[in-house]
Amino acid sequence: MIADISITEKSFGPKILMTGVKFHVDDGEKVGVVGRNGVGKSTLFGIVAGTDTDYTGEVIFKRG
Repeated sequence: MIADISITEKSFGPKILMTGVKFHVDDGEKVGVVGRNGVGKSTLFGIVAGTDTDYTGEVIFKRG
C-alpha cells in the first residue's frame, strides 16, 4: 500500500460535499478520478496533497 485515504466528511459552510470516501492505492497501481464539474475532484486532490486540511478523516502515506 502506498496510500490509505478515509474522508469522513468535507463541507463548505453548511453544505456537505463528501461523506464516507475511502480508498487505498497499492504499489504500481494507477488511479483516476472522473466526475462532472463541481463534484469535488479538485477538493479530493487538495486533501490528498495536504493543501486542504479542513476535513474530518485521515490520509496516510507509506514511508520508504
